[in-house]
Amino acid sequence: MLTNRLINSKSTTAQVDLVSKSRVFARKIINNLNNPDKLLAYAARIYEISQQHPAANSLQREAEFATQKAIHIQNQPENVATQVIFDGIKFFKKNGKRFSPRLFAMYNRYESWTNVHVRLLTKGIGGKNFQWLRDSNMLHLTSEWFVATHARHLASPEQLNELDALLSSSGSNQSTLRLAA
Repeated sequence: MLTNRLINSKSTTAQVDLVSKSRVFARKIINNLNNPDKLLAYAARIYEISQQHPAANSLQREAEFATQKAIHIQNQPENVATQVIFDGIKFFKKNGKRFSPRLFAMYNRYESWTNVHVRLLTKGIGGKNFQWLRDSNMLHLTSEWFVATHARHLASPEQLNELDALLSSSGSNQSTLRLAA
């Protein structure tokens, strides 16, 4: 629709005005979206439109803004914690193992997946599920990995020492853990 208007517009001033209004409208939509998948899809659409007419080229800035916002949201600790839980559940099911339904009861009790990961560490670090996931090269699906990389501030100093020792002995690069925190 914007592309058709730009093609039909003979005046460069009118084209600039159309693109400017479109950018303002796109920015409002981006500011109201908080779902990373929707933001990335919207960014792809904006980018595609920006490629269809030379006057619409500046819309790429809005596509980049939407992409950066999606990445920022995806990297927030609670989103990473949720992804670790659900990817772990998928991996367990795929390999014929049962996952504990108590995870969802814990989520209801502690009201965030980040708190569930921290709570799991208080029950024990390096248990049999950790060992199995480590042996399957899926260390990134463990609560130990999540807390060490995204929620160090929620663990006690003793837990952090234990985590650092466990993860460094598991072949995890310690400098990567500290940088991610």
